[in-house]
Amino acid sequence: MLKIYFVMVERILEELKQNMEKSLKIFESEIAGLRSTRISSSLLETIKIQVYNGSYSLFELATVSFPQPNMVLIKPWDKQIIHQVRKGIEEANKELSIAIDGDTLKVFFPPMTEELRKNLIKNLGERAEKERIILRNLRRNALEKIESAKTNGEIGEDEMYRGKEKLDEIIGHFNKKLEEIVKRKEQEIMEV
Repeated sequence: MLKIYFVMVERILEELKQNMEKSLKIFESEIAGLRSTRISSSLLETIKIQVYNGSYSLFELATVSFPQPNMVLIKPWDKQIIHQVRKGIEEANKELSIAIDGDTLKVFFPPMTEELRKNLIKNLGERAEKERIILRNLRRNALEKIESAKTNGEIGEDEMYRGKEKLDEIIGHFNKKLEEIVKRKEQEIMEV
């Protein structure tokens, strides 16, 4: 019977780990869009262009290259949509300077000022706090499942306490991973 109890708690904890991993992956992909000194394609992934009676990502409509640290070249495959592409980029980010050069768009990113860096760090902190809340909610849900299993007689008291201890270890591990991700992104933003 002890083995059945243990399996039930382990299943709850394994589900918690999977949900926390998914949550951290989503968080990492979201903060990848925060600008740092290096311009990356993740900054452009969310841009949607209204063309051909639909909404398309920039990468579905054009070739994108990064010839300089603060410039992106965008060459639409259909030269007729160059103005719609420009409009979509402008709507997505008002800070960018865009020039049309024949059949190519040159997108210039403003230099990273100290004020911009501080705002990005603040934004990162706000996002990290939201992620901490998500992790706490996942932990609370798992704890409620363990306590409910104890109340329903599905597990014993010892298993419940062992489950709670493992639960605390898991949340500690994932909070540490979150802090490492945030610290790495902060260093990337502050890099000159």
